[in-house]
Amino acid sequence: MAAFMRLRQAAVALPYPTLDTVLKGAYLTFVRNAKFVSASNASDVLLMANCVAELYGLDDTAAYQHAFVYLRQLALHLRSALVTKSKEALQAVYSWQYINCLRVWTNVLCRFGGDTERPLFQLLFPHVQLCLGVARLIPTPRFMPLRLHVLAQLTELSWSTGVYIPVLPLLLDMLRTPVLTQKAHEAAGSAPPALSTVIKLSKSALVSKATQDALVNRLFDIILDAAKSQYASVAFPEFITPVLAQLRAFIKSTRMGTWRTRGKALCDAFTAQAAKVSAKRAGLKSAPGDRAALAAFMGSEAETLKADRAKARAAAAEAARKEAEEAAALAESAMYDKKRKFAAAAEDEEDSDDDDAFNAAHVRGGYDEAEDEAEDDAEEEDDAPVSRVAPGTKRARAGAGASVAGKKARRQQSGSAGEEEDVVEDIDLGDL
Repeated sequence: MAAFMRLRQAAVALPYPTLDTVLKGAYLTFVRNAKFVSASNASDVLLMANCVAELYGLDDTAAYQHAFVYLRQLALHLRSALVTKSKEALQAVYSWQYINCLRVWTNVLCRFGGDTERPLFQLLFPHVQLCLGVARLIPTPRFMPLRLHVLAQLTELSWSTGVYIPVLPLLLDMLRTPVLTQKAHEAAGSAPPALSTVIKLSKSALVSKATQDALVNRLFDIILDAAKSQYASVAFPEFITPVLAQLRAFIKSTRMGTWRTRGKALCDAFTAQAAKVSAKRAGLKSAPGDRAALAAFMGSEAETLKADRAKARAAAAEAARKEAEEAAALAESAMYDKKRKFAAAAEDEEDSDDDDAFNAAHVRGGYDEAEDEAEDDAEEEDDAPVSRVAPGTKRARAGAGASVAGKKARRQQSGSAGEEEDVVEDIDLGDL
């Protein structure tokens, strides 16, 4: 944040072309650092996007020039994917880097593009067309998270600028995906995916009950949010009629009781709001061509809806921030535990090597039982009393000693140390 504040001060205080340099450098730095989104860095990417959007509000003319160039580059990537259909071109569009670039310009237009007198308002239509083209590029179930990201951005843009954006047809088309009508596989212990950090689902995850629950709940959330953006419109009863028809068709076709319950709740809320608007519209005396009167229609209700939504989004953002911090802390703790276990294993291995070296040295220069017994026998012979006997007797005793030593050696080899023999009986007394 300190670097952002210094860049903002430099862009405001220093003369041309400092502002252009700051805007270009900030956006390109964001693009280079927004290639991936995970639970640990999602909050950082969002913070960088908000900082870039804040910088582009310093000067409308410079912001329009930069936004025009970079939106044109994004449109060229989309055109290449539509024309060539190559894997590389499709991957360039259906990537986190591309989606995060759209997020930056959505934030810029949400903040500074709602006023028809400002230059950025002129880029609202091309940006919406670009986002709708991305959402329609690969309409497969596996890319439903990415399409939800784009449609959620358009819904936010509709709330901020007051411009109607047709996102509900795409959302209802996703709700009719055949995968959601098939029987899901409920794996034991399976957790729902974090759709905020996912743009593509695997085939196995797509057919799991937890994933389908997360997708349908997210679809219902965006459908409700998009419909609420038109709650204060004088044409809401006609606007919501096809939505109600498709929601009721989904309720009849689905097998999931929780989905039917929530679908019925949406239908009831939309029907009640349509009746409320119709009743108030019946007392309206102005002509349909009176734009000022139509803009003021249910103005207080519209302001109340915006205030309530802002509070709810602030609470959700705070909860998401805490969740991201907890995820980052858990990841850091897991990495610390892994490093500590690795260090402990290395220390144990080093201690084992030291013990092996000590044992080897101890065996080479330490206690030897056989050698010790031989030394004891030699000491016993030296301490024995010298008697005056004949030379033959000495030879006999020497032979007897050799015989006794041989028997001791054989007894040690055979392990029969338990038997005691009278060595005197083996001595040949013929020489005495």
